[in-house]
Amino acid sequence: MNGGDETLELDKKYNGSDLNGTTFLATQDGQDIDLDGRDFTVSSATTADGEEYGANDTISYSELNYSTSDMTEFQELNQRLQNLTAEINARQQNLR
Repeated sequence: MNGGDETLELDKKYNGSDLNGTTFLATQDGQDIDLDGRDFTVSSATTADGEEYGANDTISYSELNYSTSDMTEFQELNQRLQNLTAEINARQQNLR
């Protein structure tokens, strides 16, 4: 998969090896756990705005394609990564 979107459902069992890309769990205390080869279930989830997903909602995620041979593409990718990092940092601050 290159830059595509995938979805997860609440209360469904998954294995990190079956998902596209590298799968990590980020904990509230700042740890990350590699889920490759591990079973897990998403029992609850919140949006970046703090709203909870409902039982029938799907949670989408994206895998980034880091390969590029063009400086403009590289700059766009770098900006996207900076924006994602800022969003993650802001969300972590809100959780504390």
